[in-house]
Amino acid sequence: MWVEVLLPDGRHLQVINTHLSVYPTERFTQTQALLVDGWVDAARKLGPVCLIGDFNARPKSKSHQLLCCRLDDVDSPGTHRSTWPSRCALTRLDHIFMSECEYRVHGVTVPTSVNASIASDHLPVVATVDLQIRTSVATSERSTSIKPT
Repeated sequence: MWVEVLLPDGRHLQVINTHLSVYPTERFTQTQALLVDGWVDAARKLGPVCLIGDFNARPKSKSHQLLCCRLDDVDSPGTHRSTWPSRCALTRLDHIFMSECEYRVHGVTVPTSVNASIASDHLPVVATVDLQIRTSVATSERSTSIKPT
């Protein structure tokens, strides 16, 4: 799902929500299509992008590495906020990524209430950020050399 959010100051934020495959090769192909051939590059032409969802990708997986080559993971490096399975979360499969914009993360949380744990097989991820869109953004992409296994 892709929505454009009108910010209070009149700017627009492109928000893309996704749910990728549990199979690594298929997930990597989906990630490539989403980033390069699909929505993320198209959305970038309209403004900053927030890509969120169930990526079924652990940190350091090939898909997560590819995403981090093109977008910023808003969660702090090295943190381990587990989101799956919801009733006894053991690993992080759900992420929030931002494109080329300046932002400050105030906090990232994973609610663990009873309602959160029964609403889905994944716990939600919540990030509070201040968004300041850069007036001039370098167009060069980070290089990627990640191959599926």
